[in-house]
Amino acid sequence: TWEQDPALPIDLDSHTAEAWLRGIGQSEYARAHIWSPLSRFLLGDDVNTVSAAVLLTTLMRHFLSSRSLSQLAIPLLSMDQLLHQPMRQALLDMGGTIQTEFVDRIAFNMQRVTGIQPMTDNLRVADWYIVALPHQCVPALLPERLLTRFSYFQHIGELADTPAVAVHLWIDEAVQSPRLILLAGRTFHWICLKPVADTRQTHAVLMMTGPSGSDRSDEELLRSAGEDLQTVLPPISKAQRNAHHIVRSPRACLSMRPGMTAHRPLQQSPFPNLFFAGEWTDTGIAATVESAVVSGERCAHAILDKAVE
Repeated sequence: TWEQDPALPIDLDSHTAEAWLRGIGQSEYARAHIWSPLSRFLLGDDVNTVSAAVLLTTLMRHFLSSRSLSQLAIPLLSMDQLLHQPMRQALLDMGGTIQTEFVDRIAFNMQRVTGIQPMTDNLRVADWYIVALPHQCVPALLPERLLTRFSYFQHIGELADTPAVAVHLWIDEAVQSPRLILLAGRTFHWICLKPVADTRQTHAVLMMTGPSGSDRSDEELLRSAGEDLQTVLPPISKAQRNAHHIVRSPRACLSMRPGMTAHRPLQQSPFPNLFFAGEWTDTGIAATVESAVVSGERCAHAILDKAVE
């Protein structure tokens, strides 16, 4: 594929990764034990579900470009500590104001956004508007006439998500450094191990993506987590478990099934002062935190360019 021999089909996004991999001679074992675990980890679904074009683009970006793009970092801090708190403080330090309130709707005239309407206050007016919400929240904020008139907003309504379940275990057994283990043929799809600061404990996170975990009870999930740990890490599995926490995310990540790329919208909406940011927008990369950052940067650059005009 790297040498482009044979050339890639132009309709690759209309095929599943499973069909494409099988067509280029990848064995059943390779598809199940290499490509599907990688697909689960990078895109949230197995090769039977994701687009061949999206998987190929993601693999080439990470493994066939610069060395830095293939590096893996496992943060020891929470997302709130790592991103949310520093970003909030940076905005406040620059003189920004943060207001937290529920927005009822976005107001429009025929040319542009005229304001946002909080549920309990007057219309808020600004020069520029960036909607940085999950895609499923967007249609409820828009007038019905826009949803039917503009294909841009209709495409947003076509986006779908993949669920996930995470089982967090705190175990009395130390690991020297963070580890990531991708699994094949097990209940869970990958395990992340992180040392707990100033203790001899390990924080183990077992992830399952796709609908298979949605109807499993907590007891079933904990039992399966113990079995998977026993298979790949017997010393860890036998240690005392101090606590556990189960997180069910019905909309964990954007589904990257065939044809989904065409529905991801650009950051610039049909209205000149309205932009959309989020991992689900069209950034050319999979719907990850990195994609969300790229979308935010594009919104910022677009506004700066328009402000100079």
